[in-house]
Amino acid sequence: MLMCPIGVAWAQTATVRGVVKDTKNISLPGVTVAVKGTKLATATDNNGRFKLNISGSPVTLVFTYLGFKPKEVLTGSTNDLEVIMEASASDLNEVVIVGYGTQKRASLLGSISTVHAEELTKVPVANISQALVGKLPGLITSQSSGLPGSDQVDLYVRGFSSLNKNSPLVLVDGIERDLNNLDASEIESVTILKDAASAAVYGVRGATGVILVTTKRGKGGKPIFTYASSYTLSSNTRMPDYLDGKEFVSWYNYADEINGRSHTFPDAVVNKVNNGDPDGIYGNTDWLNEMLKSTAPTLEQNITLRGGSESVKYFTSLGYLNQQGIIKGVDYTRYNLRTNLDASVTKDFSISLDVAGNTGAANSPQVSNFTGNGNSVTTNLMNQIITAHPYLNPTTPDGRYLTSSLLPGDNPLAARDLSGYNDNDNTAIQTSLSLNYNASFLKGLSFKVVGSYDKNFYHTKSFYTPYTVWTADATQANPVLYETASPYGTVAMLSESYSQSRRWTTQEFINYKHTFNKKNNIDALIVAEQSSYNITGLAASAQNFDLTDLDQFGFAKDNPNKPTGSDNTTNRLGYVGR
Repeated sequence: MLMCPIGVAWAQTATVRGVVKDTKNISLPGVTVAVKGTKLATATDNNGRFKLNISGSPVTLVFTYLGFKPKEVLTGSTNDLEVIMEASASDLNEVVIVGYGTQKRASLLGSISTVHAEELTKVPVANISQALVGKLPGLITSQSSGLPGSDQVDLYVRGFSSLNKNSPLVLVDGIERDLNNLDASEIESVTILKDAASAAVYGVRGATGVILVTTKRGKGGKPIFTYASSYTLSSNTRMPDYLDGKEFVSWYNYADEINGRSHTFPDAVVNKVNNGDPDGIYGNTDWLNEMLKSTAPTLEQNITLRGGSESVKYFTSLGYLNQQGIIKGVDYTRYNLRTNLDASVTKDFSISLDVAGNTGAANSPQVSNFTGNGNSVTTNLMNQIITAHPYLNPTTPDGRYLTSSLLPGDNPLAARDLSGYNDNDNTAIQTSLSLNYNASFLKGLSFKVVGSYDKNFYHTKSFYTPYTVWTADATQANPVLYETASPYGTVAMLSESYSQSRRWTTQEFINYKHTFNKKNNIDALIVAEQSSYNITGLAASAQNFDLTDLDQFGFAKDNPNKPTGSDNTTNRLGYVGR
């Protein structure tokens, strides 16, 4: 007799908890607690306490907190820890970005968090807001769409406010600008001002927090050329398991039985679904596999050039992004260009010039974004994929799109290929000029004037083209196919809109910074800011085209709706003293 021992092992799970304090016995909130050598991590709560479930013991816990020295603790006989962290003098002397300037961390009264360029570029993402997820303590993120070109993350610094869940104020190099179209290679750091003390200089606009984005600038030395490229594949993480054609007809007939009805699908139809239909009408269609690609590629490339001399420093970047959707015909393309120049004209006078631009184009099938004839059609492409009946083939052998008499009109493949298009284009130009003067008559006194002009163009064009599908009577073994109009109407419709926005911003700074007796510091700042933001728009629609190849207003027969237009201007004037 041969005996073979079988061993079974269970991984032991333990809970480690504790509190983190400084040398003055004050609890530290937001300390990162990580298991060394793994990705398992958590953060301390407002009382400095933490709890972490670990597999096996002992493990080494790594505690990190800005302004404090990292600390490693080996778990042992007790899993209830008290960790004391020591302040780091080098971190306290670190210069950080704050509202309208910089300060040493040791002199900060407010709560801020910063993430630098090396962290933002570790993971290739299509939108810079996605790179901020999980990187900044106190930053709440929410993503509602994965559509290429519209997959930005909603950012909230101080939670959801009672007024329309207001997003924080976003400033790029001190000017109010959009964060989402920036290339990660352009960014030096992102800082969030989390509390009232740190965001107070922005008044009511900073009530829901402030995000400060600083772009890269030139450095003295030899030119440094960098090229980065990434190719990523995205896929659906999980999809529901829907009934196939065989299961659908079986359960449908069973539902008829328990409700005292005769079978909807006769045996001849069930046989064709199960064993194949020589006429190519009935089948077993997996609509998810039919419509969704297994992976969607994203290609991102960027080139940067950085360098300069004592008198002139420069940074230039060029970026390219192409993002494909999981559905054929959905894609987004973006180009980015930036040049930041700094020139010292004299010993006391310098000039900075920033010029940046980006242009993007997003495309998708029309039916995925459809509103027509004054009625909102809720059935979009994904809904059709989910609800489409699987016992019919997508098309007949001669290429006609099929639909069932039990759900007339719906065919996701036809909606994708024949419904038209929805295109969105945008272009942004951003410029800033800064003049800096260090007063020779009083050491520490400086003056700065900043002027910026930004302009954005938006264009949306949506064209619905009517199409027909061929309906099969699912109760007949040999159905006669007949034409059926799509569920979105029989009239071709065109809608198009243009808008443009422009923003003027000027800022005037007077700053006095001086150290007395090597111990006493004074840093005083006065700022005046003026801004004017104007946005204009024009939208029109038309319908009934004899030739759908001519998708221009001049070829429409009917214009039932008047064109609409808008023009809005917002002016601001503010003063800041610190």
